[in-house]
Amino acid sequence: RLLQAMTAIDYRDHVALVAELADDEGESRLVADARYVVSEPGCADFAIAVADDWQHIGLGRAMLQRLARHACRQGILQIDGAVMAGNGPMLSLMRRWGAQFRADPDDARLLIATLRCS
Repeated sequence: RLLQAMTAIDYRDHVALVAELADDEGESRLVADARYVVSEPGCADFAIAVADDWQHIGLGRAMLQRLARHACRQGILQIDGAVMAGNGPMLSLMRRWGAQFRADPDDARLLIATLRCS
């Protein structure tokens, strides 16, 4: 079921953006993934993952910007994402974007960040 959920991307209710790095032999590897899944009309849950050696260079910001822009253009009013409470760089990024935070009721280690389309 998880495999189906992660690969059944319809670009309406489930959108995924990826960043790949191609080497000299033409092989590529995934270095970042950003996605959202509509949870109810006008709302979506989002997630971003960036490979360790590609963090702190603005890739997460760029992926979030593109993902949020796509969501807003699709009529989504807000996107919510879980952020580890100790993930200072991601919390800082979300704050700069005007996110509102609330505690995750199921996991004290997480905060739910909400971004609203303007």
